Amino acid sequence: MLLRDEQRTQMGLVGFVVMVLLLTSCSSNDPVENTPGGPESVQLRIAMPVWTDVLDPQQAVFVEESAVLMLAYEGLTRLDAELEVVPAAAERWEYNDDATQITFYLRSDLQYSDGSPLTAQDFANAIYRTLDPRRPGYSQIYLDVIEGAADIIDTEIAPDESLPDDFFVNLGVEVVDERTIVFSFEQPVPYFHAMASLPMLFPAKQELIESAGEQWYEDAALHIGNGPFRMTSIDIAQNRIEMEANPNYWQGRPP
Repeated sequence: MLLRDEQRTQMGLVGFVVMVLLLTSCSSNDPVENTPGGPESVQLRIAMPVWTDVLDPQQAVFVEESAVLMLAYEGLTRLDAELEVVPAAAERWEYNDDATQITFYLRSDLQYSDGSPLTAQDFANAIYRTLDPRRPGYSQIYLDVIEGAADIIDTEIAPDESLPDDFFVNLGVEVVDERTIVFSFEQPVPYFHAMASLPMLFPAKQELIESAGEQWYEDAALHIGNGPFRMTSIDIAQNRIEMEANPNYWQGRPP
């Protein structure tokens, strides 16, 4: 199993790099020359080395999964063409003096691909899903730097048991208002703004996930994201995922 995982990681890295370059080119301000017929006729086909196993942002592990998800979703930050961290859903951020706390300020009027509002609470929900002890995942180890996260991860609870309403009350994640979210840490974490670009902070829609169950991510209609593209179909039999430009992306419809 380890060998298979290593092979998938190496093969998927190729696709991940392609996706990063695609995203950064789509996010640039350079003019794009379209084919005859206008932007609506432009198509891009990318061959991924391996099929994606789990297209759940809070459960995705391998790079080929992240490569697809980063087209349909976006974190508080993202990576540019030089792999530098730049603003994304958050227009800016600031640390306190000892880097034990970071505040993100979201862009105004953010929307999901269906036009519904995207707020700081949606990013908090992404953190809650990642840390949910009923659904252990590799991404949890990255978030144990947040105050109270380790205790949440170590909580013993049956997979079919409901979480108490106040389960995350001691977690160092505070939604100040619709455009402001604060993370408090157990120790200085001056690199958290880079972690905020990872899929574990992608704001999948909580209500759709809860209504559809564990395999929700196999239905393209439930991938209502905030990235530059939106999923239109997931064809497992044909190993094909189709997307189209997201007209509600904060930076405008990709060319």
